[in-house]
Amino acid sequence: MLPESCTVDFSDYCIHAFKDGDYISQKLLAGVDWAEGICRIAKLFLAGEENPIILDVGANLGSFALKIGSQLRGAAEVVAFEPQPMIFYHLCSGIVMNKLSNVRAHNIALGDYDGMIEVPTSVSGTSCNYGAVSLNPEINAKRGWSVAPAAPLHGTVPIHKLDSMNIPGKIGFMKLDVEGFESAVLRGAEGTLEHSNFPPMLVEVWQDSKFSDVRLELLSVFQRLGYSALHLPNGEWILQHPKNHSEVAVVSDEKSVLTLRRIR
Repeated sequence: MLPESCTVDFSDYCIHAFKDGDYISQKLLAGVDWAEGICRIAKLFLAGEENPIILDVGANLGSFALKIGSQLRGAAEVVAFEPQPMIFYHLCSGIVMNKLSNVRAHNIALGDYDGMIEVPTSVSGTSCNYGAVSLNPEINAKRGWSVAPAAPLHGTVPIHKLDSMNIPGKIGFMKLDVEGFESAVLRGAEGTLEHSNFPPMLVEVWQDSKFSDVRLELLSVFQRLGYSALHLPNGEWILQHPKNHSEVAVVSDEKSVLTLRRIR
């Protein structure tokens, strides 16, 4: 049986949220528009782009994909990836509710090989954050979170390199939040990134010392690909590449208020 859920309405989109202790769902139910900041960053980079492709890798319930898809309806295509079936179903319901013909969702994992992978699912009320379960079992063990074994709805799903997905056109922006699996995603995406002139990305980078190995591996991939990082206060990084025509920076206005602005 799927967990009980309900619809949450925001000014520009609606979303299906779980009614149990899931962390992001509780924020949504409290009126927190989870992806508002991400959308502002994405639109800074996408200004002036003609029909860009936006990737949401680790889409969860769809806060970012649904909101940016609603805001750029008809002006951009959003491709979302979510491997957990239970969460994927809610993402798809959001696409239907918002009538988003410009958003496509895939119930697959992205990584550095093509095949199948087991997708663990949080035990309801245990981790209290369904989307924070990693595809790397060692990370789940370090966090001390219980995950359910494979079950009919939560077993193995396909895993593909982004390079194998044949994304049409060029990517204008990518959000990457896959709970410690980011390095694998990027290794499997190098051809696509190069074809898209190394698009800007918003990536979750863990600062916790017990995951220093995960962070160092990710940093080495960034550096090898030629990306530079702009650190945000919430721990996420904006990745930018000199071969891409767009760039943002933190600037101070006349009142010394720091904001992100497009500089090229």
